[in-house]
Amino acid sequence: MIDIHTHILPNVDDGAEDINQAIELLNQAIEQGITHVILTPHIILNSSRFPGVETIKQRFLEFQEQVKDLDIKIYLGSEIFYSSKAYQRLVNDELITFNNSKYCLIEFTMKKKQDIDEALYNIRAKGYYPILAHPERYEYIKLEDVVKIKEHSKIQVNTSSILGLHGRKIRRFAFKMMKNNLVDYVASDSHNPTTRYINLLEAYKIVSKKFGKAHADNVFTVNQEKLISKIIDKESQ
Repeated sequence: MIDIHTHILPNVDDGAEDINQAIELLNQAIEQGITHVILTPHIILNSSRFPGVETIKQRFLEFQEQVKDLDIKIYLGSEIFYSSKAYQRLVNDELITFNNSKYCLIEFTMKKKQDIDEALYNIRAKGYYPILAHPERYEYIKLEDVVKIKEHSKIQVNTSSILGLHGRKIRRFAFKMMKNNLVDYVASDSHNPTTRYINLLEAYKIVSKKFGKAHADNVFTVNQEKLISKIIDKESQ
């Protein structure tokens, strides 16, 4: 399995607080058979908690050296909180994408309605490949909205939603999207080793039982492998 949405990189957002928590999360991943992890710290412009793009890149390089002996591959990405300013900086190549590729994880506000379809369409029109983070958690999104969004964006669902940690309504919506083949990736969105930890294996078993092993393999591994192959830099190909 491959986890494409995590907050493991320490001391850059509300995820892992230090190197010990980060290593514990990576060890959880290894124990579950996860081979690759994309680190996606929050990029929320105008937030006092956002340390800046260059700081995140430097801390990733330091972290990469610290965990080089672990049996897992890590890549730097980010979770970009959408705004008009973030859009402009993204299309100017000023934000962090998946391993410096054209693939990017985009998050929107969960309560106040935004025109997600138009925003992601515009990002795609600029040559980027957006992945919408956990739409099942947005209060204003309906299934027909996801159908439209899926035309120009990939869809990522959280393991916590599948496990029912956000309530039955969100869990039902996540399953409804899966039933309609609208989900491309399931990811942990992990933040710490205790309350928001790596739980892909647990969620995989539920999806496999409900939708079949082939479907589970697609949204936990096969689609992620395709993504990884596209973001790996030329030197490692």
